[in-house]
Amino acid sequence: MSVGVRSAEDVDGLARALASLGSPAPRAAARAVAHRALAAGAARYLDCRSKMEVVAQGGVAGSCNMPYLHNGDNEPVPAAEFLEDVELEFGRDEVIYVGCQSGNRSALAVEVLRGAGYARAVNVAGGLQ
Repeated sequence: MSVGVRSAEDVDGLARALASLGSPAPRAAARAVAHRALAAGAARYLDCRSKMEVVAQGGVAGSCNMPYLHNGDNEPVPAAEFLEDVELEFGRDEVIYVGCQSGNRSALAVEVLRGAGYARAVNVAGGLQ
């Protein structure tokens, strides 16, 4: 049996149906996909840039800022500390889009999250801005 996809609405509908089943999310997504999911209330955004970067470059409305790899003062943020912060804010069953400035740190953050059971953590290449 084959399933035909006729439009973007079909793709979005399939994505919503899979999300409702608790299926794992892809490891990475384009900005447009993340924007649609966030606008629909189907996901949340974790900004893993340092607080200094968020202040200098602006933040994403409604996002949670939890720096990963460094806090902006050249102090490393260990994965265990990052996970402690995430566990206070996010459930393991939530779809979480993770972004930074370029997508490199957020890709590493997604690997840490997935390793800790956040199967629906998704890297946003290049961040949302």
